Amino acid sequence: MRVKVFVHPVGGTRGAFDLARHHGAALSSAPSSAAAPAPRASRRHRYANWLCGLALAAAFSPGASAEAECGEASVEALRVVDAYMEAFNAGNGAAHAATLHYPSFRIDAEGNLAVLQSAAEYAAMFDAARDDFPWHRTLYDSREVVQSGAHKVHVLVRFTRYYADGEKRSSHDSLYIVSCREGRWGILTRSSFVPVMRAP
Repeated sequence: MRVKVFVHPVGGTRGAFDLARHHGAALSSAPSSAAAPAPRASRRHRYANWLCGLALAAAFSPGASAEAECGEASVEALRVVDAYMEAFNAGNGAAHAATLHYPSFRIDAEGNLAVLQSAAEYAAMFDAARDDFPWHRTLYDSREVVQSGAHKVHVLVRFTRYYADGEKRSSHDSLYIVSCREGRWGILTRSSFVPVMRAP
């Protein structure tokens, strides 16, 4: 964010002219009795203007420190995506939930949105359903960073589900939106083309 700061002396026409020009307003001629500020005072105000501009620009700019806090975006995002799948296959609900940000959003193949508010809620749901999954493990066929910024990465994945004997059950595509919040990377949104499972 670029911030331009205008610092004007109290009284005098120079500051009023700068302010009117900044807002695109017309300014009538100043009274002849209003003397221009002395050169020394003008230099002081220009110096103050410069210092304030530097201070505000530093305050509103994310800067290198914010990027350093989040690390290399693509590398960190893929690390989280891998940890998500490893915890899933291990059946570890707490570790699986820890790879997400909350609220956590999931969009299914029919466009329906599910929202989970906390890691505890997610872990409880995962642990309750894990033994009912008809497949044994899930492996990535591919995971590709398709868009990346300093604090958000879009990862396109394709994965395959396998039965315990190694037979392939199904393959599906998903998009994971991975973001950095307060220095921690996590999956914020999952948009999947896995068919919606309904009770018979």
